[in-house]
Amino acid sequence: MNTSTLFGMSLNPLRLWSEFAWKAGEMLLSSAQVIGYRSNRMISAGITPDATDRREMALMGQEKLAAAVESAHAMAQGSLDLNRQFAALISRQMLTGVTSMLSLAASRSPQHSVISQRKLAKDILTDSVVAASQVASSSARVVQKGLDPIRSRVKGNVKRLAKRQGR
Repeated sequence: MNTSTLFGMSLNPLRLWSEFAWKAGEMLLSSAQVIGYRSNRMISAGITPDATDRREMALMGQEKLAAAVESAHAMAQGSLDLNRQFAALISRQMLTGVTSMLSLAASRSPQHSVISQRKLAKDILTDSVVAASQVASSSARVVQKGLDPIRSRVKGNVKRLAKRQGR
């Protein structure tokens, strides 16, 4: 694997985590809008909310619960997939390392020993960069899957409540 490919792989987690941060920030701003809409509605309803206000207040709790359940499910499923990936990655790294170490141990000449040492070092360094990139990228994907159900509900609420407010 060449240096530019390894460099590209090392940037992928940064891109994914930056995307997550952007989506989380967007969701937080949208949440503030939803809180504003609903707070204004509760204040204007006073102590005797009408049927529409009561439905909206009930919907708040239902949506939060449903989004939390979907988020937890998505992250649990993602974590299971991540564990399978980790197991495969660890197995591959162990196999590569053991093969390279056995080749080094079986060296018959100083030249072959140097070649085997170089291969072992290259395999370990390359595999470490690839593994770190895969772990960070996969983790970012799991977290994004957990954010998606919450984020989609918040965005939907902003649209729905803005229409109701006449904006």
